[in-house]
Amino acid sequence: MARMQIIAILFSLGLLAYILRIISRKSLKEEYSLLWLGVSIVFLIFSAWRQGLEMMANLLGVAYAPAALFIILLVGMLLILIQFSMILSQLSDRSRVMAQKYALLKLELETLKEEVARWSDRDKEAGTDLPAPAKESGPGA
Repeated sequence: MARMQIIAILFSLGLLAYILRIISRKSLKEEYSLLWLGVSIVFLIFSAWRQGLEMMANLLGVAYAPAALFIILLVGMLLILIQFSMILSQLSDRSRVMAQKYALLKLELETLKEEVARWSDRDKEAGTDLPAPAKESGPGA
């Protein structure tokens, strides 16, 4: 086995172990981990299977087969970045909608407070202000 192949196998095993570890610790949700797992498994397969790597290198037109590993890794990372961009776009939209709903609720609350204050002022002017509630007596009071 060539030194580059051993390094690639060790790197891909380390990546796979790390991904499995952060999934088991719930630091990475399963739905986002599928692409990471796929990339690391493909990288491991091509790291260990030299003939497959050479076939892939020939398909890609790469003269040095281990360099094809880096192309595969680059494509995998590109796919992951696209997935994250899609997730970020969705979260941005949700955040905007949530901020709008918050603003509407805040406006509604302020309107209700003003309305309660007006009714309270009218009751005071008319002398129909409600008495304060009596304090409860008992073991909980």
